Amino acid sequence: MARMIECRNLVKSYGRVRAINDLTFDVDAGPPIGLVGPNGAGKTTLFSLISGFLTADSGTVRVDGIDADSSRRNGIIGILPQDAPFLKGIRVRDQLDLFARLQGMSAREAIEVTRTVTTDFGVADLLDRKPEHLSHGQRKRVALAQSIIGQPKLVLLDEPTSGLDPVVADDVRRLIQSRAHAITFMISSHNLAELEDICETIIVINEGRLVVATSVAELRGRDQRLRVRLANPADDAMIARLGRIEGVVDVTCANNDLKQIIIRYDCMDPDRLQMEVLGLMQAAGLPVVELSQGGKLAEGILRLVRDEK
Repeated sequence: MARMIECRNLVKSYGRVRAINDLTFDVDAGPPIGLVGPNGAGKTTLFSLISGFLTADSGTVRVDGIDADSSRRNGIIGILPQDAPFLKGIRVRDQLDLFARLQGMSAREAIEVTRTVTTDFGVADLLDRKPEHLSHGQRKRVALAQSIIGQPKLVLLDEPTSGLDPVVADDVRRLIQSRAHAITFMISSHNLAELEDICETIIVINEGRLVVATSVAELRGRDQRLRVRLANPADDAMIARLGRIEGVVDVTCANNDLKQIIIRYDCMDPDRLQMEVLGLMQAAGLPVVELSQGGKLAEGILRLVRDEK
């Protein structure tokens, strides 16, 4: 699989503050990637270095094999800042057309591309309105449409659903997923549940340094827990039997709910343990609604960031 982003020993400072500190990682073209870190971790600076808005003090960053300072990167990257600015008093249509023209399209091509992306993102009816007359959710959808003008290979999204109500936020996530087959999205967000839902890879940074770059499944799997949700409540005898399985450390119930069992274990063969748990549940006539291995993504990331300090 082709490398979409290659960062090597990247350093960027603002005066005495080192925002990016010897950062090295690779990102393959493919499903969405989550970028996570506490406030001040360097996420916005990293986006600015990848997009070429800032120049690194040292180190290199390449996108699709092209250096950050190369004009050949024009049109390869799309960007959605957290608060995407639009010019007041100018129709959405004219602003998107201009954006397309700046990427080298003819006037006719720009009109066609604007019509296509706004139709795909459900905002074609907003083309003749001015940005100041749009809701926050409408502006976010227009900005997302703008970010894919020119068919970029990489799109950087900074808090794409911040400030949106749940329905609109879900629409935005679906729009991202609908394009993920053709575009590599890198999403910076504090909404870890959202990233867990749509990303396969997570990059965690803290104080400008790489904490980990790994799959969501692997990060969750580091937490040695098995979560079982049942259709009917377990009894004390079942809890006791689960606790006697080899490798099980303890068995608890989430929120004292006997339908939600959490099994913490310490063994080298979690698949064997999982099959024993399912066997006990089946023998007892307890239907399993859901079974998941590992903890929540948020728990894994918090533990890594705290351990890294």
